[in-house]
Amino acid sequence: MSRLTENGGLLPPAKIWLLAVGEPLPTDPGTPRLLRAGLLASQMAASGLQVTWWTSAFDHTQKRTRPDTAARPATPLPYALQLLRGDPYRSNVSMARIRNHRQVAADFAQRAPSETAPDLIFAAYPTIELCEAALAYAKPRRIPVVLDMRDLWPDIFVNLGPGWAQPLARQLLKPMMRASHRACAGATAITGITEAFVDWGVARAGRQRHEWDQAYPLAYHARLPDAAALASARAQWDARGLGANQPMVCFFGTLGRQFDIPGLIAAARLVADTPLQMVICGTGDRLDEYRQLAADLPRVHFPGWVDAAAINALMERSLAGLAPYHSEMSFTMSLPNKAIEYLAGGLPVLSTLRGELQTLLRTCGCGITTAEGDPQALAGALRVLLADTQGRAKMADNARLTYKTQFVAETVYGRLIKHLGLIAMQHRQGRTPGAIAARPPGMS
Repeated sequence: MSRLTENGGLLPPAKIWLLAVGEPLPTDPGTPRLLRAGLLASQMAASGLQVTWWTSAFDHTQKRTRPDTAARPATPLPYALQLLRGDPYRSNVSMARIRNHRQVAADFAQRAPSETAPDLIFAAYPTIELCEAALAYAKPRRIPVVLDMRDLWPDIFVNLGPGWAQPLARQLLKPMMRASHRACAGATAITGITEAFVDWGVARAGRQRHEWDQAYPLAYHARLPDAAALASARAQWDARGLGANQPMVCFFGTLGRQFDIPGLIAAARLVADTPLQMVICGTGDRLDEYRQLAADLPRVHFPGWVDAAAINALMERSLAGLAPYHSEMSFTMSLPNKAIEYLAGGLPVLSTLRGELQTLLRTCGCGITTAEGDPQALAGALRVLLADTQGRAKMADNARLTYKTQFVAETVYGRLIKHLGLIAMQHRQGRTPGAIAARPPGMS
């Protein structure tokens, strides 16, 4: 095992395993937009740690299987990639996806024992199956495992169906619920993207929160792509008729059930008398349906999936970023990555999400929250953005300030890396964490 500093840092060559599926990889085609695990892996490696990122060979966003060469790029990465195999799936809510998760976990269980053991495992939750596989590997080897709460599985699935079907859903999800309890209870510590997510994970573990259970928000790396890629992306938007001199708002993400895309289209129809362009980037099962719904609106655009360079070029010329979330529990307790990316780009956020994000936008003055399911309110906010140049500029300044003070990846993930080092050191020394007082209700 590697040496550990007295102040909590891990000294090289300390070894950490990251377990996270569903995120873009640096070896994916184009200029992929790296998220929490990708940014953490790079930052850990830059600090001198030996990092292995275990992830899925199946690209969750593009719904395609990555080649084996994706783990062995021509230009070496500063960390190792291990691609875990599982069958492809087409729908995010399907038995095929659950089967994939089980296969990925089984592949990890088979391959992990042949690798040099790490000093600590940092596993994204979900998937539950991969978290359980990590715990099964780590326990007999006395390796600490930190679960990072990213989504509230399986609870979120209960709300997918109509109210009359929810009791049945709870019964069907009991095996997954038991697995969730086992995973959280077995973890050395719980981290999460908000305080509410950490509290949820600790409650699922059935214990009191302690000093190793900490929240670290989703953070963003605002470094621009290389000049050539950015210039090419700008030219592509120009070729689409979306020049830098046109007022526009943007959205980018998976066009899934969590977003009210029809509500965006309805709002766009209400402001069709203005020059405002609405650019909705991403793919999903209902993309063709949405395109048809907006077929009579020439200023609503669905360019499909776009890479990081195209996103940066689009944010440069946008007035605001759109966050049309449904206010489900897993989102109201969260600060979504999408909103943080908008803030990093200096964009005010137009959101329909209550909870943590609504509070952030209000207290920091960096966006507007309208009622979910109210296209007229969203259209009104769009008109305000168009008309109030001074107010829009103030919100944009506040967006940049909010990003710089709260969500810079190097700062947030630097603290997280130091915290993981502290856990690894104290765990190795046989120390136990001290309990902390419960937070007052509603405090985040």
